[in-house]
Amino acid sequence: MKTYYEISDNASKTIDISKVFFSVMVVFIHVYGTTFGTTNGAIALINPAWLETAKRLISGTISGCAVPAFFFYSALLLYRKEFRWKDNVRKKIRTLMVPYLILNVFWMVFDCFVHVVPFFSRFLGGGNIFAAWGWREWVDSLTGIFTDYPYLYPLWFVRDLFLLNLLASVIRKGIDRFPKISVTLVCAVYLLVDTKLLPGFASNGVYNHEVTALCFWCFGYFFVKFGVNPDRIESIKLYQILIPYAVFAALSVLFYDADYLFILSRICALTGIVFWYKLSSLLNKTKWRRQLLFLSSFSFSIYIFHERCLSHFRKICAVLLPNTLWTSLFMYFVVPFIIVAGCIILSVLMNRVTPKTYALLTGNRTKKQHG
Repeated sequence: MKTYYEISDNASKTIDISKVFFSVMVVFIHVYGTTFGTTNGAIALINPAWLETAKRLISGTISGCAVPAFFFYSALLLYRKEFRWKDNVRKKIRTLMVPYLILNVFWMVFDCFVHVVPFFSRFLGGGNIFAAWGWREWVDSLTGIFTDYPYLYPLWFVRDLFLLNLLASVIRKGIDRFPKISVTLVCAVYLLVDTKLLPGFASNGVYNHEVTALCFWCFGYFFVKFGVNPDRIESIKLYQILIPYAVFAALSVLFYDADYLFILSRICALTGIVFWYKLSSLLNKTKWRRQLLFLSSFSFSIYIFHERCLSHFRKICAVLLPNTLWTSLFMYFVVPFIIVAGCIILSVLMNRVTPKTYALLTGNRTKKQHG
């Protein structure tokens, strides 16, 4: 198979290490909320202004580069080698759509069970949540075609990644035909178009899924087409990217409610990817390299397993723990790492006890685990 774009072993390992940081960031994105619905009413955690500011910085700004980075890496790794559309789609059905469908259906069945069992409904809310569903809700739960989210909502990334693989050849041909126009258009859309003002776009900033997915996928192919090698980042000093990253992150928090936030947050996402890649390249040269590479092999597992575990665990904590500032701090700063550790432990156990099931759920990514 012909290779169009060489990625050095150092760059490959750096990409893997950076996935550890991006995986943790994804969990922090989903730990922002402070209100939980229970059978006894809503529980609102104590959320002082300084903690809200910290959440805006960590979950709303810094973590905004995580999902874009995954789209960028996916395109970079696909386009670097020659591929046949049919073979690639067949592979992505196994590695993306099979886990997507199984996990959505599993959590629908699980939530149906726990919401009607009194012991569990005390923590997670009662009632048959599916009783009032019509055909629209059932279709949407598996596709997200009406609300943009499937039932297990973080899997919008998996769905969009599969769609981009379906369009991979078309996107490549379009960029090859009009390379300069394509670069200009994609950069303009990403940096200048406030998608929240367009019909059918409900979100803004880097969290607008369609813009995030398509633009960073195209950025990945731009690197391949124009021969931009990640190893060039090696020449950049860490502080040289940390300073602009910190400036745009601070501005994004300062103007969090401003109409032009989308510009700041998107620039922050770009600088963030470069910063975490650079930091990962430095860590790749340390004694922590092997441990980080081992953790990186669970990045997909963390992504697909974390959200429902996180949501249910936080609800249980909200019911059982006193509503104090210490609980709020525990829920935001500690629980994400408990969930990440839990996902890794679950993955290791599943891979040892039921390896075929684990391979099915993770798209056979067990082969990529580092020893």
